[in-house]
Amino acid sequence: MRRAIASELGTSLPRRFTGIGNHFTVYAERCIELVWLMYVRDPPMHLEWLTREQEGAHFRSDLYMPYTRPGPMFDFCVWPVVRLHKDGNVLCKGTAQGKGL
Repeated sequence: MRRAIASELGTSLPRRFTGIGNHFTVYAERCIELVWLMYVRDPPMHLEWLTREQEGAHFRSDLYMPYTRPGPMFDFCVWPVVRLHKDGNVLCKGTAQGKGL
């Protein structure tokens, strides 16, 4: 796992981040572990990101919380909606930036 992370991300990190190598590796391992545990459930949990087509659509406050600016339209996704399974109940709302008309 560590070799895969290092080979994939080690050379692409900006120089200012290379001093945090061990901390970043531990963080990346925990993220991979969490996503794996979500995936091996039956049925798998689902992360629902806004698509490019949804940007500019009506802001869905039932699924997303505003990030730094509220608004009636979606601007971009900051964090995905976490669902129990695809099209299942929402476990955690996502976060998205709003924008005006």
